[in-house]
Amino acid sequence: MAAMAIVGVLLGIGALLLGIPSPSALALIFGLSEFVPVVGPIVGAVPVLIVALGEGWELALWALGLVIVIQQLESKVIIPLIARHAVRLQPAVELFAVIAMGVLFGPLGLVVGYPLAVVSDVGVRRLYVRETLGEDVEIVAEEARAGQAIHH
Repeated sequence: MAAMAIVGVLLGIGALLLGIPSPSALALIFGLSEFVPVVGPIVGAVPVLIVALGEGWELALWALGLVIVIQQLESKVIIPLIARHAVRLQPAVELFAVIAMGVLFGPLGLVVGYPLAVVSDVGVRRLYVRETLGEDVEIVAEEARAGQAIHH
C-alpha cells in the first residue's frame, strides 16, 4: 500500500508539472496498478501515455520519461526499502511466482502470485523449518510485531 501511494503521488506531481490533463485521476490509476507486480506498472502507464499523446508527441515522450523514472525509483529504491521491513523473499522467487501463477491462472494469477509466494515462504519457515525440524528461523513479520509490542 505504501509503494502504491508513493508511486501515485510521484506520478501526480510529475503529471501536474508536465501539464498532463487530469493528473489526479492518472495518479490514482497508476498507483492502483502497482498492486499487480511486473505487469501492473505497464498497464498503469498506458492511460498516462494516451492522455499525454492527446496533447502532442512531445508531451507523450516527457510522460514516457516520467513513467520510466518513477518505475526505476520504485523498483530500485522504494520497494527494497519497504520489503526489507516486511518480508525477505528473494527477487528471483518473486518474479518466478508472478510469472508461474500468471501462466497457470491468467490475470488472477498475476494478482495473487506475489502474496501467495510470501504466505508460502512464511508457512514453510514457521510450520516446517521451525515446528517440524525444530530449527531457529527468522520470520520478519514476527520480529516487527515483537518490536511494536515493546514500543507500546
